[in-house]
Amino acid sequence: MNKKVLEAEKPIDENNFVVRNAKANMWVGIIGAVICGALIIYPSDTSALWVYICFSAFFLLGLSLAIWCAVWKIEVTDNEVYLTTPFVRRKAFTFDRITKIKFKGNDQVNRITVYVDEKNLFTVQSDCRGYLAFIKKLESEHLIAVEYV
Repeated sequence: MNKKVLEAEKPIDENNFVVRNAKANMWVGIIGAVICGALIIYPSDTSALWVYICFSAFFLLGLSLAIWCAVWKIEVTDNEVYLTTPFVRRKAFTFDRITKIKFKGNDQVNRITVYVDEKNLFTVQSDCRGYLAFIKKLESEHLIAVEYV
């Protein structure tokens, strides 16, 4: 991780914090939706029907990415975790219900997938705000052991 990510993680409280998607992901969705929406509204005169269909699909994809990134969050308290997504308004569970954690990664992005009652509940990537605090919280609950380099 670079210094900016580590600096952004410092002020987070170790017991009560929020994990959110990176704002850059939301802005990519907004900009993509605006550009594709403009191309739908102001097309060239020679556009065929499939051009409208493609740009409409990309408009909806960008809009859904922006909404997902704005709404999705994980609130961590002393002993509970609250997951909020656009489809599940707020789901609460304790650390005791976590049955499995998978850690995957490469040189650029690391992922932690959390399973509750043997079901994949959510995945947190290293570009999310609060990622390092979430790993430390899982370690303090004795759920994973990760070495920091």
